[in-house]
Amino acid sequence: MPYIASPQPGAGGGKKKIGIIAGIVAVLAIGAGAAFVLTRDDDKDAVTDETEVSVVDTEPTEDTEPVETAVETTAAETTVAPTTTVAPETTIAATTTTVATIPAGALDLGYGVYIPMPDGWTMTNDPESVLTISDGTTSVAVQVLARTPGENPAVLVQEYIDTFDNDFESVGYSPSVNSERLESEPAVDVYSTFYLTYDAAADFGLAGQVNLYVRGDGLSLLYDVFGPSDQAGSFPTDAADMMRASFQQAQPVDTAVPLVPVAPFRVTSVHPFVQIDGLVGFSAAPGFEVISSGNNRGFVSNGTEDFQADKVIGQPDTNAVVAAAQAVIAQNYTGVANSAVVLDDPDSFGVIHGGFTWTGTYVAGNPSAGGVDFYYDPASTNAYIVYRTWFTGVDGAEPFPAHAKFMLDTVFSSFTTIP
Repeated sequence: MPYIASPQPGAGGGKKKIGIIAGIVAVLAIGAGAAFVLTRDDDKDAVTDETEVSVVDTEPTEDTEPVETAVETTAAETTVAPTTTVAPETTIAATTTTVATIPAGALDLGYGVYIPMPDGWTMTNDPESVLTISDGTTSVAVQVLARTPGENPAVLVQEYIDTFDNDFESVGYSPSVNSERLESEPAVDVYSTFYLTYDAAADFGLAGQVNLYVRGDGLSLLYDVFGPSDQAGSFPTDAADMMRASFQQAQPVDTAVPLVPVAPFRVTSVHPFVQIDGLVGFSAAPGFEVISSGNNRGFVSNGTEDFQADKVIGQPDTNAVVAAAQAVIAQNYTGVANSAVVLDDPDSFGVIHGGFTWTGTYVAGNPSAGGVDFYYDPASTNAYIVYRTWFTGVDGAEPFPAHAKFMLDTVFSSFTTIP
């Protein structure tokens, strides 16, 4: 397939598992179907008290509606395979002998921190692995650790990611962000990282969010809320609030130091990350080779389908973004017919998602088709445009829709506003 040239940008500018760290290796019994990703509002809410993993359909297939629509939650069986144990790099003994009171029915996480067991939830881990509870669809893996005061949170997040990163065919991670400062004593900083896994057996995999709470004395609470990426689920708010309160009230484990918030960062992965610009990009799906990465473009191909994401700047409105995308397609294809453009309402950050499909003939004479998704930020007048292109078969259907959907979702989860 051809390498799609980027439209010329216009003028404009400016953005949008230590005690035990054990990996999650979950096999989810879910059927084939659409992949899902957090909405912008859910992405924002997921770092609040509700800690939701909420999902919507943004299917980029041959139909003409690549838009976010709410889906009905259905039950799915969840099997969590035994996890592995990784020894902590840092262990600091508690400086107090005070024994905390753990409420009846709650699970002791150590250091006086506990997690209530909500109705309908059960413990699913083996005795030597990180504590994990589940309601049959959504799971929460949680642990409390005494770390070095002032440690860079990226160290602990990376150690956790390393425990499961290699267990999947591909995993896409959002940038890790400092989402909140809790002005308790000692103070607490909160960091959140969203991830998606690709699972060929189920077409899709897990959607999860790693939440790291760090106190100035080094006490750290790390919990991961995850479940099938085609369903909505959450950890009950009251249980999450009680767990976090017990963490804040736990006895000091060391001398506290001032916390310095860390700028957004990316974890490293064994799976290829394809940069568009800055922290924004996507994870290559299995079988897709990285052709270009960085400088406002990420491009991958498996020889049958191409996936390209470009950043364009200085676009006055969505009509201009659509025109720029269509002009790019016309550079390599003749007889192009475009479907109607479908636009979503602006998300909680003001970014507008839209898309359309097209058919045409490649300059070498091959019947071709594709789809375009774009994300436009009116505040900065910049956009990301994602192209999927393929030579058509008997029915013209997209040959690798699950792969493309995984990559599109990881683009979507890697930005808020577009700089």
